Amino acid sequence: MDMFYQVCGDRAVCPDVQWVHRLYKAAFEAEFGPSGGRKMAEQLEKTVSEYNVGGNKASLIHVGNDTVIAVCSAFMQRVHTLPTAGQTCFLDSSGNVDRYNCRVFLVMIDSVAGGLPVGVLITTSESEAVVTAALEEYKKLISSDAFGEEEPAAKRSRVEPAVDNGICVASDDEVSNTSHVNVKPNCNDTLDRFHSSQEAYKLLLSATPIRG
Repeated sequence: MDMFYQVCGDRAVCPDVQWVHRLYKAAFEAEFGPSGGRKMAEQLEKTVSEYNVGGNKASLIHVGNDTVIAVCSAFMQRVHTLPTAGQTCFLDSSGNVDRYNCRVFLVMIDSVAGGLPVGVLITTSESEAVVTAALEEYKKLISSDAFGEEEPAAKRSRVEPAVDNGICVASDDEVSNTSHVNVKPNCNDTLDRFHSSQEAYKLLLSATPIRG
């Protein structure tokens, strides 16, 4: 302990913040590729391309200055074949998952085992145009028998999943709600239980009290 101040000043033992940052940056780029600029975009395109093996499906498009990634894994495609897949579809998103604050939309269906994923959408924006483009791109990945549709593909002119006439449960997000209605106008729109309770709570708090 008498040599504590000397040890603290020895960068070979206690490196400074800049050294640690440079080490982290080098290790991060070696594992995940560049974290910005054109090289990051190229690495992302390469990752998406390499993902399309073993039955997995993914695509990447650009909407203006925003990036959209749609994913439907081999497991998700098997979930699509469940008889109940076309009855109820859940669409919810989360943010703050990375340094770029990308939005991750999880598409799920109900089953006796609980919620099962059928798709993932990743966007750099939550604007209506970007979310709508993400849903349209997702439609290109799924087959004609998606969402439990049993009608042969030969009888269908284009991919129109059975969830067209099902129920789509979304979050309290006007952009998400409007976007999936634009893509699936015949789908019955509703809020999930959590957001329904949340909206009821807001209504009760904002209501004018009744005075006798």
